[in-house]
Amino acid sequence: MTASLLDWLRRPAFYDVVLALLAVEAIGLSWWHHRHRTGVAPRRLLSFLGAGAAFTLACRGLAADWPSWALAAAMSAAFALHVVHLRASR
Repeated sequence: MTASLLDWLRRPAFYDVVLALLAVEAIGLSWWHHRHRTGVAPRRLLSFLGAGAAFTLACRGLAADWPSWALAAAMSAAFALHVVHLRASR
């Protein structure tokens, strides 16, 4: 069982599915906020989900053997979006 899980984590397609689900979540929660005026504001939502998406993109790049500069760019974007989210949460 453990070997199959590790095999999935080594496949870029796994991270593609996670990124697609993050996009669906962002669209759904933004629609909910627009329609009902409740929930997380879009700026805070997108900074939070964007940080997770950037980190997931870095994991995908690691699985796909991207060059180190591309991994660094994805991790830097994740860090920057986390900072934006923390500042918006004050």
